[in-house]
Amino acid sequence: MKVRSLLWCSSTFVLLLAGCQGVPIEKDLTYASPDSTIERTFRQPDLARVIPRYLNDQGFLDADFPPTVAYPSPFMGDMFGVQALADIPAGEIKADLLGHGAELMSEDSVSLTLSIHDTFQVQVFPHSGIDFVGNLAGYSHAWVDGATWQQNRANVQSFITLLDSLGLAQKYLLANAWYDREMITEAQRDSRLAARVDTIAMEQVSELGENDVLLIPEAVHGISTDADVATAALESEAFEWIGMEMLNRYQQPLLDRYNQSEPGSEEFESARAELIAYFEEAWNGRAGTKTSGEENFYFQLVEHAKAHGVDVIAMEDASIEFLLFRFGETEFGGAVRSLAWAEAVPESERGIVFGGSAHFTLDATYNVQDFLAAMYPDRSFAAFER
Repeated sequence: MKVRSLLWCSSTFVLLLAGCQGVPIEKDLTYASPDSTIERTFRQPDLARVIPRYLNDQGFLDADFPPTVAYPSPFMGDMFGVQALADIPAGEIKADLLGHGAELMSEDSVSLTLSIHDTFQVQVFPHSGIDFVGNLAGYSHAWVDGATWQQNRANVQSFITLLDSLGLAQKYLLANAWYDREMITEAQRDSRLAARVDTIAMEQVSELGENDVLLIPEAVHGISTDADVATAALESEAFEWIGMEMLNRYQQPLLDRYNQSEPGSEEFESARAELIAYFEEAWNGRAGTKTSGEENFYFQLVEHAKAHGVDVIAMEDASIEFLLFRFGETEFGGAVRSLAWAEAVPESERGIVFGGSAHFTLDATYNVQDFLAAMYPDRSFAAFER
C-alpha cells in the first residue's frame, strides 16, 4: 500500500485559536521547532485578558474576525494577540528595539514591557512557552494590547511592521512549517472545484469502485454513534484501510507495527499496549463518561479494523503550535488540516475517511474530499445519508 507524501476543548473557545494578520516580508525564514535545550518559563495565557476583545455581545467569536486571518502566512502568528517569537535574550531585545520605535516601560525577571511608537504596549516574555490546558508550546511570545480585536490586530501588525523596518523580521519571527499547505489550501478554496459525493446505503458499500473512498463524518466527538456506523461498514469486508482523525501522523510507525503484526505476537501486544495507553487519555470522555483506554470506543474501532484485516491510517498532523499560532481551529486552519488528512490517505484501494464533520461539510471547496478529488481525479466518493 503506497501513501502520498492534536488538543481540543469544547465550548466557544474551540473556534478562538487565531493567527496574525499578514505583512509582506521579502525574506527567507528558516523554520525552527521549539528549542528543547533552552530552559523556559511556561505560562498559562491570561484568557480573561486576551479573549473577551474577540467576542461579540453574546459571548461568541465575532464573525467578522476569522476571515481576516484566513490566508497563508510565511511566519507563525499569534493567539488572540499573543505573538509567537524566536528565543532572544532580554538584553538583546533591548539593544535591538529601544530607541528604534520602542521604549522600555517596565522590566521584571521574566518579561519586558515596551511602548511601541507611544501608541500601544507589548509585553515580551523571552525564553518562555505557553501552557494551554496542559499542552505545552515551547515558543517565546509577546502579549500585544488593544481594547478591541480590531485594535489588537492593528497593533500586532504594527509591531511586526516595526520588526521588518529594522531588518529584524527573520530574527524575531518563527517560520511557518505549514506555509506550503496553507498556499495549497488557499488555491483549492479559490478554485471553487468541489468533489462529487454520492449518497449510498450500507448494503451498497461492496459496490464501490476498487479505489473509492467512503466518507463518515462524526457529528459530535465523544459520542459513539458515527463510530458505530464505521464499525458496521468495516464488517462488510469491503475496505482495505480506514483513516482516522483521532490518530496523529507521528503514530503511523506504531500503527504499521500494529497493522502488520500477528495477534498474540510480542510485537503486536507491544503496539496494542501503546495504543491503549494513548486512548487512556486521548479522545476519552469528551462527551460522556471517561473509560479505560481499552474501553474507549475509538480504540475499539481500531481493534475492529484489525479484526477485519483493515489497515488503520493516522491522518491528523496538527501540532499544538499550529493550533495555537496558525488558527488551527478556525475554518481556514481546519481546512489546512483537511489537506494533511488527504495527504495521509493511501493512493489506492478502497477505504474510509473518519473524522469531525466540519472537515466534510463546509460550504467552501476545501473539504477533505475536495483535496482528495484534486489529488486523485479518477477516484469517486460516497457517504451515507444523514
